Amino acid sequence: MVDMKMISIEEHEKYEQEHSALEESESQWYFSREEIEKSASREEIDLRKAIYYQRSYSTFLQDLGMRLAHPQKIIATAITLCHRFFHRQSHKKHDRTVNSTIAIACMILSGKAEDKQVLVDEVLGRSYEILSRKDREFKKKNKQVMVFVSI
Repeated sequence: MVDMKMISIEEHEKYEQEHSALEESESQWYFSREEIEKSASREEIDLRKAIYYQRSYSTFLQDLGMRLAHPQKIIATAITLCHRFFHRQSHKKHDRTVNSTIAIACMILSGKAEDKQVLVDEVLGRSYEILSRKDREFKKKNKQVMVFVSI
């Protein structure tokens, strides 16, 4: 049985205003220069560092997509999803491992969005190859985790 609650017209209008404002801000795809400069990804870091982080995960996604033989459309969608995530989330809040995890999730999600079969095991395996090649410490830390995931 559904429990229904009576609300006043004022409460309903207030709810509608808040809800529509939230939907509008979440569905916005184009941002002004001021909005980009004031985004969460720029909190407490300078422009050079923000650009470095963007290039880092964009290069990682391009390399991952090429190794997976994905079309450029899927790679571009993954990069766009990553940009949108970090527009709302600060780079400072996440370390390098978490940023890589977010990029991997964006690659999986972009494949789903573009209706291409994406094998999660293959994406994880290829991303592990790329990350372990770049960072020996990553390989030592995450070897046990990757074995657990691939079982």
